Amino acid sequence: MFPSSIQRDQPLVSIILPCHLGTPAQAELLNQTLQTADVQTCQNYEIILVDDGSPVPAAPVASAYPRVTTVYQDNAGPAVARNTGISRSRGQYLVFLDADDHLLPCALAAGLDALERHPQAGFAVGPREEMTFEGEPVPWHVAPPPPQTHIYLPLLRFDWYIIPPSSVMFRREAVEAVGGFRTHGALTTSTSICGWPTASPPAAIRRQRSPATAATAQVRRGTASACCTAFGPSMRANGRW
Repeated sequence: MFPSSIQRDQPLVSIILPCHLGTPAQAELLNQTLQTADVQTCQNYEIILVDDGSPVPAAPVASAYPRVTTVYQDNAGPAVARNTGISRSRGQYLVFLDADDHLLPCALAAGLDALERHPQAGFAVGPREEMTFEGEPVPWHVAPPPPQTHIYLPLLRFDWYIIPPSSVMFRREAVEAVGGFRTHGALTTSTSICGWPTASPPAAIRRQRSPATAATAQVRRGTASACCTAFGPSMRANGRW
């Protein structure tokens, strides 16, 4: 149960969803993703769906969901598409959702709850569980976020990493402060967003579907034991958030 203040007066969350659909099967995965947003316990959200030059148009899928605004652009890659989504969004908080991710029903509420309780935080990030495409548990353990209050060094050492992007809810001002996503080289933003104190309240929030091998796929289910990271001085070195 999240604080009643969030239930009564939820700020707007912008879900930014880039997609490049190449097959009808990928269009169906997008539909499933939008269905998981549709059942959020937090209903004060918008979805900015950026069709990144898809051979299979995304608009027919999105038309079934009134909260979705579809933006078309020529194919430029997910970093540019996410920046396009940022520029078209209105929310105080941002979630970057992939077109085959699933948000659990409490995902947005969990992120809002964590950030409300940690007003110094620039973003909230949670750990994940992984399962097979069929929904079965995987035999390996997935490490949770680092317990310490600063996560920059663990990220720099690759002790842990923030995957999928939908594991994070950002304050808009944190994303704008680092200039959004870099649009060349690796899909990254500045490490400046990762360098400050964290805290971890637990709750289950999200799943991600991603290829495990050429033949199989996995679903990664995140838990919103959201690490809350505060703003700090800008460090614009290469890195990921």
